[in-house]
Amino acid sequence: TKLLREALLSLLGRVADIGKRRELLEQVASVWTLPTGVAGALLQEQPDVTPGTTEVSIGGIVLSRALGAPPLDRNAAPFAYTSVHARVLQALASAVRNGEAALLVGDTGTGKTTVVQHIGHLLGREVMVYNFNEQSESTELIGGFRPVDVTMHLMSELMASFADIFEKTFSIRKNAKLLERARSEFAARRWAVMLQLMGGVIEKSMLSLLDPMAQSTKGIKATQLAAEWQSVQEMHRKAVAVGLLGSAPKFEFIEGLLVKALRTGAWVVLDEINLAPGDILQRIQGLIERSPGSRLALPESGDEHIVPHKEFRLFACMNPPRLPMSPGQEAANDDSDGAVAVERPKDGGLMAGIRTGLSAGKKELPAGIRVRFTEIFVDEVHTSGDVSRVVRSYLERDFPSPPVMPIVNFYAQASSLCRQFVLLDGAGRVAYFSLRNLTR
Repeated sequence: TKLLREALLSLLGRVADIGKRRELLEQVASVWTLPTGVAGALLQEQPDVTPGTTEVSIGGIVLSRALGAPPLDRNAAPFAYTSVHARVLQALASAVRNGEAALLVGDTGTGKTTVVQHIGHLLGREVMVYNFNEQSESTELIGGFRPVDVTMHLMSELMASFADIFEKTFSIRKNAKLLERARSEFAARRWAVMLQLMGGVIEKSMLSLLDPMAQSTKGIKATQLAAEWQSVQEMHRKAVAVGLLGSAPKFEFIEGLLVKALRTGAWVVLDEINLAPGDILQRIQGLIERSPGSRLALPESGDEHIVPHKEFRLFACMNPPRLPMSPGQEAANDDSDGAVAVERPKDGGLMAGIRTGLSAGKKELPAGIRVRFTEIFVDEVHTSGDVSRVVRSYLERDFPSPPVMPIVNFYAQASSLCRQFVLLDGAGRVAYFSLRNLTR
């Protein structure tokens, strides 16, 4: 059974059709002479999620939480452990454990991005989300040259260093007004006044700390403080020169979200990756495979090659390219690829078949990129039991006895009307009522 479960995660996780997934799993089970019904039981299985202080167990897969991660926030955004999302969490846990890049494919509002953010929350990992669109450029994700205000940059460093050494040297209670004045001048960009104020403090501090009496009284501490003040004094001299002469903005390479995550070990979610330009996909394909020696080349920054942090993980999300036809639309008018509607399995449950239909012109992810991912299909939450869990998780904090079943029945009825093309949006198009609509 354990081996069959692994086959479901690794081989059949990308199969979108529930009926085909069941059929293929039963065939695998028969090859291994497993009892009849094991495949169906696995497809209905809901893995347990057990958060701990240092570890989290998801369906028997144990992952370590980040070092220094704060305790789990019980007041964080609600998350419903439906049977669908618990299985997706298990598949993601397997990908994280094996260092694989995971691609989540599913319809709008099925919780693809949310489930990645939740496993990151459980493990104390920072999760960065980047949304692709038709106008996305590599400078947003990877980085690019941008004008930098040299004066502001230098004054900011000076203010931070001055405040740090000031608090180490003097009593904050007695000298709060002086430090507050320096910060006010900085905020107002009155550089001359700020520099004059700092210059007086720096000079007096250096004379005091270098005094033989202070050296004998404070010892090593006086020497260390004097060295720090000397560093601030040097920054102050540069700032005075820049303030007097002025400085034209210069261009510096500002790192994008992906580069920062590669350095720090954060997790990145590339949402709507099928909309990513080809040049970006080519640059990150080595990160998707995570082969030995894989790195990201940065020719913009002196031909630097960034080796990914060992805790870095890459995830991607995309909608399937097949959506329902609007009323009266004919396949002959569809420009996609002449696709035809496919029948959903009869055991889909309460809300099965909401979005099955023709292509809506969504851009396909190139096959050469897609096969590099561990693909996980995120099913629609379609049983009344799962929808009840969602409703309860969102309402039970504020309502002792939330009206769960009336809301579930409303959701079922609204979804049914959408399937019958009765509900239309403000533009007269077929409406789609998903869990996203329900929770919002």
